[in-house]
Amino acid sequence: MSAGIFLMTACGAGLLVLGAARADENSNGGTAGALRRVGQGAALMALGNAGAAFPMGPESRLVNPALIGWGDVRKAGLDWYKLSLDRSLLGVHVSWPLRPMGAFGLSYQRAGVSDIPETTTWGEPTGNQMEASDNLFSFGVALNPARFFALGLNMSVLSSGFSGLDGSVEMKETTAAVDLGLSVRPTDKVWVGLSLQNLGGSLAWDSSPLWGAGGSGGDEDELPVTLTLGLAGEFVQQRLLVVADYEATDVDAWDLRGGLEWRSPAAEMGRWALRAGWDDGSPALGLGFAWPFQTFETGLDYAVTFHENDPDEIHTISWRVAF
Repeated sequence: MSAGIFLMTACGAGLLVLGAARADENSNGGTAGALRRVGQGAALMALGNAGAAFPMGPESRLVNPALIGWGDVRKAGLDWYKLSLDRSLLGVHVSWPLRPMGAFGLSYQRAGVSDIPETTTWGEPTGNQMEASDNLFSFGVALNPARFFALGLNMSVLSSGFSGLDGSVEMKETTAAVDLGLSVRPTDKVWVGLSLQNLGGSLAWDSSPLWGAGGSGGDEDELPVTLTLGLAGEFVQQRLLVVADYEATDVDAWDLRGGLEWRSPAAEMGRWALRAGWDDGSPALGLGFAWPFQTFETGLDYAVTFHENDPDEIHTISWRVAF
């Protein structure tokens, strides 16, 4: 049995066996930094968010910071998400090669909910409107010291806040966290990725302004430390991509993800790709197009994810450019 066929069989068997064994109480819900768990860009969303092993674009560094180390051109991307319950999420990403080896990248993401009606402890409306928002700024570097592996490091700064509380009070806290990544490419068609995210991140909330003079109150909201192992393989003259991730956190939650991408051959008029994925119980579909020009290439990706615990689907559109 070839290495490629073995990888496809192992990924498929793992999805079936571990997916069936998943416990209902297994969840990262309620922990800080939720905007990082939605997904990174339409291409990865369509692949079930399985992005720890294969470099898809500048957004890949937020899953595994080592992946941009394989890039040899400058890349930029813009992500827009349509979420349920009036939530918003936007992302901007840039990666830049550092010759002769490695790259650096920057990302900014903003998530939030506005026009939240404030109520008393008895459920009576006060007439005030609240707003919650998260802003994530991330920068990092990746080094490619050898032909078969790359190393990466990210530093992320997360600012989370609530405004409009009690008519005027604003609560805002900021934390920094570190991500580490490893990408191994034993052959031209097989990729392995390992990442460790959110090291050291914690939001220390101080709610004493809500209680007036002499009041006190607070809580510490730690970002879940996340370990992700990913596998990827390219087959059929690199037109078929198979990816799978296993993710575990220090809050005793784990996720299993997988996806397939079928690509068209490169052509002067452009390329297309069809994608399907499984994000730990939530199926996803998507497609992408890319058009070459004289000095750059631009592309557009779309994904829809049918979350089992979400009242509406998540729609994601990403624009990207390589130059």
